[in-house]
Amino acid sequence: TITNKTINADNNIITNIGTSELSDEGVTLPKMAHIATNRILGRSTAGTGDVESLTATSIPAMIGL
Repeated sequence: TITNKTINADNNIITNIGTSELSDEGVTLPKMAHIATNRILGRSTAGTGDVESLTATSIPAMIGL
């Protein structure tokens, strides 16, 4: 597991790690992938799970409008 930053044998700072090395909820919002304009992060799929990129047309049904 990589914590903070690790220096390799050549003294190069490692800035990329694989997803298997990340803990659950180990990524902050600024480090998440970019999303398209006019999207809201949420979840419309039933149950607990990954964040989804929602559109303006999917939101009213979610909130009962």
